[in-house]
Amino acid sequence: MKRSSWWRCFKANHVYGVDDIISVLGISRNTVSNHIKQGLQPIGPGLPLLFTGSELIRFHKDRIKSPHRSRGPSEFNCFACKAFVLPDPQTIQIEQRSQGGRKRLPRAKAVCPDCGAKLSRIVSETECDTIGQTPDSKFSLDSRDEHAARFPAEIWNQPTLPEPDWNQNNERIKYGFITYCRRFNQKTTDAIMLAVCRMEAFLGRKDFCRYTLEDIDRYRTEFRRCLAVSGADQLSRSTVTHQVSHIRRFLEWLIQQDGMGKLPRSLPDYIRLSKADTARVSKPKPRPYPTDDEAVLLVSSMPGRSLVEQRDQAIVATSFLLGTRANATASLRIRHIDLEKRCAYQIATEMRIKNSKTQTTYFFPGDPIFEHKLVEWIRKLSSLGATADDALFPPDEDLHRASSWQIGGRKTIEPWTTSGGVEKAFRRASKAAGLPYFNPHSARHNVFLRRDKYCSNWRQRKAWSRNGGHENEAITERNYAKVTDEECRTIFSDFAGSNGETLEDKDLMLDLQFGKLYPGTPEHARAKKLIRARMERR
Repeated sequence: MKRSSWWRCFKANHVYGVDDIISVLGISRNTVSNHIKQGLQPIGPGLPLLFTGSELIRFHKDRIKSPHRSRGPSEFNCFACKAFVLPDPQTIQIEQRSQGGRKRLPRAKAVCPDCGAKLSRIVSETECDTIGQTPDSKFSLDSRDEHAARFPAEIWNQPTLPEPDWNQNNERIKYGFITYCRRFNQKTTDAIMLAVCRMEAFLGRKDFCRYTLEDIDRYRTEFRRCLAVSGADQLSRSTVTHQVSHIRRFLEWLIQQDGMGKLPRSLPDYIRLSKADTARVSKPKPRPYPTDDEAVLLVSSMPGRSLVEQRDQAIVATSFLLGTRANATASLRIRHIDLEKRCAYQIATEMRIKNSKTQTTYFFPGDPIFEHKLVEWIRKLSSLGATADDALFPPDEDLHRASSWQIGGRKTIEPWTTSGGVEKAFRRASKAAGLPYFNPHSARHNVFLRRDKYCSNWRQRKAWSRNGGHENEAITERNYAKVTDEECRTIFSDFAGSNGETLEDKDLMLDLQFGKLYPGTPEHARAKKLIRARMERR
């Protein structure tokens, strides 16, 4: 990874130790020490050395801007790192040069302390004497360079280092909590730390060990305000519910830690919101999802001239065939699809699946075009030289190199690391079909909408929900293919046009016509009465 992108490896709300930085960036401990000398501020003087994510991001962003200043004394320009660096004095060698009997300025050579690249620069006689004395002295080069000092003297109008915006005690506690959160998914840990940092900032970065019931109640009141207001400060019901859950989890962990004996044991209960609080928000907007005809139109309208277009068409068709979420679709490999058994193997250790749930998903019944496009795409990949370990939907750059797939010993084609490619495919499909944008999850809604069309008993409905990854039908009923206001109006309009006749009444009239009712029975009399009433209405 380029050094200019190192800042992207850190999360602003996280806390990192030295070993974490070494693991993330793949650097040595000496490099971390050099970063501290160059201005990276640790959290306090205690051990172990810890760094906030925001400070790491700030430091590495500032290093990107460093080439825009003039080179300081004793510094070398590393072309590999694209920055000025101070090499280890032990690696510096000075070469005296002359040409045609004419003496020229000496050249100093060294090794970059960050990347190990070779450094070279012309030095003056004064610098030559200074650098030449350094290996034998007790001082390093950074003591001669104001830029690399921990606290610059600002002789050349250098900006001051920002004041640290953290509580040392809290950051060390958060580092321990991050270690505890490694049991969760990385995205879950990010969301928890974001919620904790927001609470800490709201309470003025007060020590966690001094939290009171009144502090937590004040933050709960702030959640209520964010639910009631409109504008930039408004938070959705889902956001508040999840943040309350994350903070409650943190407080439950906090009160069990050493040194937190003075915290009230009931502290986590004071962040809870009542149902009345979360019910004050406006009615959520219905999520649009395509009908069966629109789903077929989305797939059939997509062009298939290039490999990228054929892949996008297969992505949309597979989403309607398997009902997989966008991340699961993006991480599929060819070996995960079994065309003979008409199923897909979702393996949690190889795919990005919600709740890391491994399962076998069979093809959902629907229009034949969905399965046809998937089979056609797999055969196309096989003809190009793709293997079973390759991604089912290769990224664009790999498709552009499809001519080299048949070369032996090539690397495996890895799937996308995000769901962005699947979202682009659905956006292109919606545009080609002339329909409003349907996101990848709308295909999952369409799959569960088809359940009523194909399932005739409770066991079939339960199997349909299980095939979609749901433990019970209640999850399906609560979250998918909900009846919209317009559908509700249409259904009740049909009820009004039925003149009060129920399905049982209609079956009774049919039985009378087919001679299944005996004269003189109450059923026979009621059927005749219903038929007479219908004739009078006409």
